[in-house]
Amino acid sequence: MIKLSKKLILSCMIVLAICLGLPSMVNAAERISWNGRLSTGKDIYYWIDPSCTYTVSIPNAVKKIRYPSGMWNPIVLNKTSTKSYSKMDFYEYNDISSTTYAYTKLYKAKTNGTENIAYLSELDSIEWVYGKIYINDGNMAVDNDLKSTIILHEICHVYGGKDVSDNPNTIMYGYTPVVRGLTSDFNSVLVQKYNY
Repeated sequence: MIKLSKKLILSCMIVLAICLGLPSMVNAAERISWNGRLSTGKDIYYWIDPSCTYTVSIPNAVKKIRYPSGMWNPIVLNKTSTKSYSKMDFYEYNDISSTTYAYTKLYKAKTNGTENIAYLSELDSIEWVYGKIYINDGNMAVDNDLKSTIILHEICHVYGGKDVSDNPNTIMYGYTPVVRGLTSDFNSVLVQKYNY
């Protein structure tokens, strides 16, 4: 009986040591999306600033999100020539001293002509009403497929995507993309957030 008790105690100690040690050894993957989303973002218009030259790459990126290979999502994103109808605007700038391909700003509201930016610290708890995507022409000397993928990444930010650094196989990877289209992980985010 004493031998059995020693074995039982030893077994329990080993199990306890393993259980207590594992959480510190496992790294959770970064989330690819914020808890918030684009308000009424399921069916929206986008607008391209007349000085923006990415008039082929932007529609190609839109096709990648609307018609992802082998997947479905509820997103409807159409072009408009009337800026006031848009919930996603595209602009171009040129900064060769920057390593940034593009960036996105999200807005909570427009009050008396003042745009109220949505800060990163708020994106888990609010809905934003529109986004602006700025494409850095100074860094876009890349092939056309990569251009449209970079723009797709920024479009995903407007829909609630969050940059990650631990998974190069997602569209939300925050560095030069390895993938060239919408990935299933973010497509699932779109279905979960916008299938209403």
